[in-house]
Amino acid sequence: MGTRLVLRKVLKYIKENYKDPEIMVTGNRYKETLGEKDVLQDALSDSNMKYYHMRHLRTLGGAFRDTCRHSVIMVFLTR
Repeated sequence: MGTRLVLRKVLKYIKENYKDPEIMVTGNRYKETLGEKDVLQDALSDSNMKYYHMRHLRTLGGAFRDTCRHSVIMVFLTR
């Protein structure tokens, strides 16, 4: 089952069983092994991390639109 379908299923369950509460996503981590020489500039130019977060936000947004009345999305771009 794809990520979007799992998110939709979980959000629908929460909506139906917990009186449609506001959903808050407070963090999502992109895991990668870092070396001692990694600096902020390298992290900001990491296209894989940017793509990962873009896809994750699109999936979350679609799942929220499909199932939830209220939502708040917060993302911490961390490595």
